[in-house]
Amino acid sequence: MNHAGAQPPATPENEGWERAGRLTVVDAAQGAELVKKTNLDAVFVFVAPPSYEELERRLRGRGTENEETLKTRLANAQGELAYMYKPGFFDCVIVNDDVEKAYAQFKAVCVPAK
Repeated sequence: MNHAGAQPPATPENEGWERAGRLTVVDAAQGAELVKKTNLDAVFVFVAPPSYEELERRLRGRGTENEETLKTRLANAQGELAYMYKPGFFDCVIVNDDVEKAYAQFKAVCVPAK
């Protein structure tokens, strides 16, 4: 995602991926809004940090962004986190407080059994 502005998902391509059995991930709630307007048979999962403060700690700990970019990402995150509480928007909310547990939950929801 471009944190300077929302980037819409390439939904026509995603429809082709769905037919091919591929998993498509949209990493922004605003992008999910666009996908909901398509005919895709989608599962909507929100992967949330344990808290806004923990998100900031993690982003700062990476040391990959300057202060301005970090502030932009954190401001965008506030809007994204608000979607977590939108009734009926997400099929599942996963709190990423333990990466192995979060991955297992994500896999159980998103990866079809073979």
